[in-house]
Amino acid sequence: HFQKMHSKRHNKDISSMTPAARRRLMAFDWPGNVLQLKNAIESMIVVDMDGVLDLDDLPDELTSGDQSVAEAGGRGRSDVVALHDCDILTYSQDMLARLIYPICHPSFSYQFSKGYYPRVANGTLKGRVNRLLVTPLLHALSQLFGHSEYLSYLQAFRYSLSGEFAMQTSILKDIRVPSDWGLEIGVLSEAYRNLNARRICQVELADNYDHKHQPLSESDANAGLSRMSRDISKALFRKLAIRGVVFHKTTFRTLKATYYRTALDLIEAYNAVATMNGLSLDRHVEERAVELFASNIVEAGAQFLETPMETPLIPNWRRIVSADPNIMQKIASAVEADKDEYSAG
Repeated sequence: HFQKMHSKRHNKDISSMTPAARRRLMAFDWPGNVLQLKNAIESMIVVDMDGVLDLDDLPDELTSGDQSVAEAGGRGRSDVVALHDCDILTYSQDMLARLIYPICHPSFSYQFSKGYYPRVANGTLKGRVNRLLVTPLLHALSQLFGHSEYLSYLQAFRYSLSGEFAMQTSILKDIRVPSDWGLEIGVLSEAYRNLNARRICQVELADNYDHKHQPLSESDANAGLSRMSRDISKALFRKLAIRGVVFHKTTFRTLKATYYRTALDLIEAYNAVATMNGLSLDRHVEERAVELFASNIVEAGAQFLETPMETPLIPNWRRIVSADPNIMQKIASAVEADKDEYSAG
């Protein structure tokens, strides 16, 4: 009765409850009587993601100290999920601890954490796409369209293109992640759309960070930083369009001019930063990158106007579970199979 009632109330399609979860409910003492049982089933329905109530959906008072939950087709329910780039050359476990700390700390109220770090390698200032595309482009967009809380939000991040972020698992169901190089901007935008800004923070992960570097790819528009700059630009244009900004062909010509002047001014500042910190900076290479990015902003604008409904987004978990109610069990089985295969030796 409670299962049907709360499924309808929360608009959830709950097909069944596993025998193991049913046995646990029947074996519990229920000091709060029927009301506590009613609340427990409602809690299970709210957190469930696969349409089948199982041990990993049980509230904490029913699972405290019990290892069977972690052994039931997965690792139990987690409150926080963290993501890292997979090509970090200087990775350490401290990075993960720093990333999730603001979300896990019991006295903090943060729900989303974004990592940042200095982009320096081999005595050279790195992070060209963030420094020479995203930073001046956000500034140019603000100049062109006026004050925007959304643009101010993005500008507040020390390194908006970092691939490291953590969030409460409850947010995952509604997050739509881009499948191209607009992923980082897309995730930040989804956090802005779904959360109060006071629940979002950024944290420094490391003093030394290095990973695989992409080539500029001036001769190949579908590779390297050239492809990345177009995808990121289109991601920003789409997000602004959703918020009511109207773009025309002439808009992008003006934006290119504003961006170009801003980016050249920033190269002066970056050169000073490099000099003061004993780092090298090739101004010719920097200006070549800015010239390429300026052209790609216009190209990205033309592609956006041609196909404004293009949405390179990975389906969110609500849609995935709707399409395949057993997807969570399949993923858990695949992870266990990988673990068995790669730990066998």
